[in-house]
Amino acid sequence: MLIDSYSLEQAVIGSDIPARMLGGLGTLKVTGLAVLGDGLRKPIAVEGPLLGPADWQGVTFAAFRSQGQAEAVQALGARATDLWNIGLTSALASGEVQGFENNLFVYRAAGRQGNAPYVTANVNLWPRTVAVVANPDRLSRLTAVQEGWLRQAAKEAAAHSTSLVEHEDQIVTDLCQAGARFANASEADLAKLRAAFAPVYSSLERDPQTKSFITRIEVLKRSTPAGAALAIPPGCTGPAPDSARGGVTSEDSIAGTWTTGKITENEWVRAFIAAGGTEKEAHSSFGATGTTHWSLRFDSGSFMLIQQDGSIGYNTLYRVNGDGTLTLWSGDCTHPAMYRYDLTSKTLRLHTLTQCSSHDAPYNTALFASFPFTRSG
Repeated sequence: MLIDSYSLEQAVIGSDIPARMLGGLGTLKVTGLAVLGDGLRKPIAVEGPLLGPADWQGVTFAAFRSQGQAEAVQALGARATDLWNIGLTSALASGEVQGFENNLFVYRAAGRQGNAPYVTANVNLWPRTVAVVANPDRLSRLTAVQEGWLRQAAKEAAAHSTSLVEHEDQIVTDLCQAGARFANASEADLAKLRAAFAPVYSSLERDPQTKSFITRIEVLKRSTPAGAALAIPPGCTGPAPDSARGGVTSEDSIAGTWTTGKITENEWVRAFIAAGGTEKEAHSSFGATGTTHWSLRFDSGSFMLIQQDGSIGYNTLYRVNGDGTLTLWSGDCTHPAMYRYDLTSKTLRLHTLTQCSSHDAPYNTALFASFPFTRSG
């Protein structure tokens, strides 16, 4: 909760702190170019909002792989785990994990509001940041002008980085419509959270340089307006609707594994072009095999595309909706893909309604919505 607003995060990114931190990367044999700001991470939970330390007691809480974050979670009385991706989704659905931290952009894209619908709106635990690094040997081969271009690009990317994630009002509206519910911690709860974190900061400050960074951030915090609080729309507080709970509907009729027949290159090219791709892209995406096939596996909210050789080509989340449609999420997209499905006891056909991005459209439509699938498991 040291950096708890986007305005402060950007102030830190624009200060001398990142350059001083990046200077210590030499021991790792990389050259630091910039630090990019990312989303502020909020506590998100399964059974109810995590407002004060009392709500955290005994909760198994997933945080990104970081010793410091694990210690912070434990300081609040919770058990820390570093599960993520599909493992985290499964653990939330089974009850093994009861909470996790994430920014709202990724939370929406991952579609986890079904299993974990409760968000503490005014608690920002910490921001995620991304270090841009370079290979020193490769960097030394650039001319001075080329290196200047690279460093300027990194500087400009850092300067604009938080602008990609700081506008959250529409995301809150989208999440609310999908079943998420928001709550604010009281001032008393916030004070108790800060008090619980105090020993963690004391431990960090044993390192003189880290202590100087924390002191510098505290100075910036006192002089940087926090900005407006996250607005919670009417009807987006209180208990989550039953329709939002669980990653799939009660009637998950497509659960199982579905496999195409043998697809020739000519068949693939025709499907790819019909989906809006080019003939060149179609041939290059098919590979060297004469024929191919692939499978779709739906399992309790987790979806996998399985290639002919058994490798996983796509791994995401899904939901079967009550109106005969299927939703597939991807962390790389701002909204999910939607398909209408036709189903018999042995055959599944998908029909594209929306794609998560125009770039993915020909690939995903050709893969998912151009050929029939037969139940194979």
